[in-house]
Amino acid sequence: MHAVAHLAPSAIVLASALGAAIMCLLVLRYGFAPPAEAGGGAATRLLVTRLGHAAAGVCFAVAGILAVVLLVQQSRPAAGVAPPPRDPEIGRLRRDVDALAG
Repeated sequence: MHAVAHLAPSAIVLASALGAAIMCLLVLRYGFAPPAEAGGGAATRLLVTRLGHAAAGVCFAVAGILAVVLLVQQSRPAAGVAPPPRDPEIGRLRRDVDALAG
């Protein structure tokens, strides 16, 4: 299995947790209500909120991309591994052929 497939589950959890932590910090800092001030504080609040949402969106996008990579990697058959014979007769014949070749 590729190294990305081994690291992907941990990276998915970390990216999702970071995005969730950013969103929680924004809610704790600014709450759900729109800004009450109309001065310079509103512009700073809007900027921080937009940057926080963008950062959280990037974290969730990374988690989604890694999840897709993990699913694709797991759906591929392992290299060099032959599928098991479907019919017991085919397996017996292969063993006979291998015995004769050896």
